Amino acid sequence: MDALRRLARSSLELLAEALSAGRLPYPPSEGAIQSLLGREEAKRAAQALADAANQAFSSQQMALVLTMLARERSDAQAHGDSISPVWSGPEVSGSTLRSTSVVVQSLFRHAREEIVVAAYAFDRGEKARAIFGSLAARMDSEPQLRVRLIANVERRLGDQRSDAQLVRAFGEEFRKSIWPGSRLPEVFFDPRSLRLGDQRSCWHAKLILVDRATALVTSANFTESAAERNYEAGLLVTDGASIQALAQHIDGIISQGLLESI
Repeated sequence: MDALRRLARSSLELLAEALSAGRLPYPPSEGAIQSLLGREEAKRAAQALADAANQAFSSQQMALVLTMLARERSDAQAHGDSISPVWSGPEVSGSTLRSTSVVVQSLFRHAREEIVVAAYAFDRGEKARAIFGSLAARMDSEPQLRVRLIANVERRLGDQRSDAQLVRAFGEEFRKSIWPGSRLPEVFFDPRSLRLGDQRSCWHAKLILVDRATALVTSANFTESAAERNYEAGLLVTDGASIQALAQHIDGIISQGLLESI
């Protein structure tokens, strides 16, 4: 079976079809299999099928086994295609990894109904406009587009302001210095980030979730340095089950009151 697993998916399919249709003797010789496969694959397949025949596997049973192996290989390849790496940092000759900043802007441009943006840190001023300008413009022009943003509102060392004052100050700064559009997204934060001492927590996850169909999970914050200079790694995911699980988890965090709105 290990020898059969090393065959290419197309080879598994060809061999299964030939056995099922009776176009190969059983067990087939290496020479007979070479009419379908390359020499090395034919050698491995001939030995594996001879072993199977010695253990009383029929040709039809082996055709079914080969078909199942091919389907398993196809599913694994499809899953692999649903995850692609994303990178920030100096360009490397010959690399095929997509740029974080390019992927982020593409996700912003292609969101149709809903987008969730979450990060620990955000740039201010013109740098923030360069990052969020395209998404803010789409929000202003497309009222059906829902944008939820999760941020970390922190209490700096020695800051004695009340929780309400800190939240209000962040909200004002967000409107003036971070978000460049006229229609504001829904903004959430973890209230534990305002606690003092060992009980303090923070929102550290960085991600974009678009239309519950695509997600970028990354180490990069929404800053120029993270997009252009730092070494940052991420994964762009289009796997349906993973996306739905992530979307439902974020929904649960918000609906259960673990995050508060600003």
